[in-house]
Amino acid sequence: FLTWVETKQMEIRNPYGSAGGGEAHYVVRSFKNGTYTGRMLDGKLHGRGRYSFYTGEMYDGEWRNNKMEGAGEYTYGDGSRFKGEYKDGLKHGVGTYFPADG
Repeated sequence: FLTWVETKQMEIRNPYGSAGGGEAHYVVRSFKNGTYTGRMLDGKLHGRGRYSFYTGEMYDGEWRNNKMEGAGEYTYGDGSRFKGEYKDGLKHGVGTYFPADG
């Protein structure tokens, strides 16, 4: 899923890291299937970020160890959206679906 393909990236480093240890980053990075803008920790998508898929879909929310985790919003290619909780990369718990026409 997340295979980094470009050497170009914009990166701002926080040498103090985060409570979880390691170095925290804010990056813009391209992958085979999209572009990620947000926080990273120890080389993984971790914290707040937005992943824009080349298909037109997008996830904006919390990440943990390269997976959608916590509060977030997924926008589908047709414009419909799901806003809610995610766990281990999947919808989990309470959420709301918004159709494209509404």
